[in-house]
Amino acid sequence: MKSYINGKQYNENSISYRELGFGEDLPFKEENFQIFIIKENISSQLIKIIDFFIEPCKRDDKHLKEPDIPELNTKGYPKASKLLYENRSLV
Repeated sequence: MKSYINGKQYNENSISYRELGFGEDLPFKEENFQIFIIKENISSQLIKIIDFFIEPCKRDDKHLKEPDIPELNTKGYPKASKLLYENRSLV
């Protein structure tokens, strides 16, 4: 896996995250990031995590009547295994 923040590569073990706090102000400066994962190195655990993320997106979008991730909505909230082969940019 390769991780980049504002175009600079970082060791993935040095990066942390915070829980999503919709509507809350960020306590730090927002940064652009990219994560690249080699398809052959994706574990079944990561697939489960992605699927676990997609399910609440689908529920929330239906409840709010507005998708947070329009492309995910357009694709019909597919399983991670399908996204990896048909639309990796969404993963």
